[in-house]
Amino acid sequence: MLSSIGRAAIRRGGAGASYKSTNRVLQRILLLQRVAKANNVGSPFSLRQFSSSLLRSYATTTAKAKPKTKTSAPKAKSTAKKAAPKKPVKKAVRAKPKRKVASKPKPKAKPRKKVLTPKQKERTERQKQTLELKSLKATALTLPKAKPATVWTVILTEAVGKSSSLTLGTKEASAKYKSLTASELEHYNHIANQNKEENQTAYKKFIESHKPEEIRLANNARHLLAKRDGKKASSRLPALRDPRIPKLPSKAGIFFGADRWNSGDLKGLKIPEASRLIWNEWKELSPSERKPYEDQEAADKTRYIQEYKTVFGRDPLFVTRAAAA
Repeated sequence: MLSSIGRAAIRRGGAGASYKSTNRVLQRILLLQRVAKANNVGSPFSLRQFSSSLLRSYATTTAKAKPKTKTSAPKAKSTAKKAAPKKPVKKAVRAKPKRKVASKPKPKAKPRKKVLTPKQKERTERQKQTLELKSLKATALTLPKAKPATVWTVILTEAVGKSSSLTLGTKEASAKYKSLTASELEHYNHIANQNKEENQTAYKKFIESHKPEEIRLANNARHLLAKRDGKKASSRLPALRDPRIPKLPSKAGIFFGADRWNSGDLKGLKIPEASRLIWNEWKELSPSERKPYEDQEAADKTRYIQEYKTVFGRDPLFVTRAAAA
């Protein structure tokens, strides 16, 4: 139990005062009381003495108190990687300017093929054939219009020109041709011969006005037209005769047939019969008997190649094909 002095000391310190140890304070108060009794002091302490002694004791206790040492946690090893040493900075080198390459144009998209109906296909085919026919006719060349070169054609042309129709003109020409006198026949024959000479002059002039290559292509076109149309031989376009174009080489059998025909042994025979007989004799000839005619064929072939090269400036087609093979 505390005395009244001890309780008063505690109240002086205040309820909020903090002491390091309550036992020390109590021990101090008890010590002071004992000293006061030993010295026969009536009142152990005055108020001022008690407060000052209390403050001194508090100061000594607080000064001697050491702060609690906080156990510091071991420092964690840093897991961060050491910074790599800096590399020396190279001086920037100016890059050479790149040459501009022209960009390739993008290929155009192929148009889709239009599907034609059977009628459209037929119409397209007809148009194509028409264009080919026009091209062949243009290549075939058109001869100048020839004048009537016989007595009949002279009379027919004159009668049709005076008549109102072709039928009446043909009847009149036929009646007049049958009733011709000698003097009239001589007159129309003279006109026909004169027209024939004029036609030959015009034909020669027409041929010379074109190059040999044009005449050759014209003959090819005329052959294709005759093969394509399938018309009669009388209505076909005749081949153009150009003396500048070399004559085709002949075969060995042709030379043999010419010798047999010129010998006179086949006189009186018709051409079909004579041709059949010559062909049978040619097949029965021995190689030694054929040799002279084969030599003539080789010489004629050489002649044709040289003339062809002179006129057209190139080898014939069969020579080119043989060289390519």
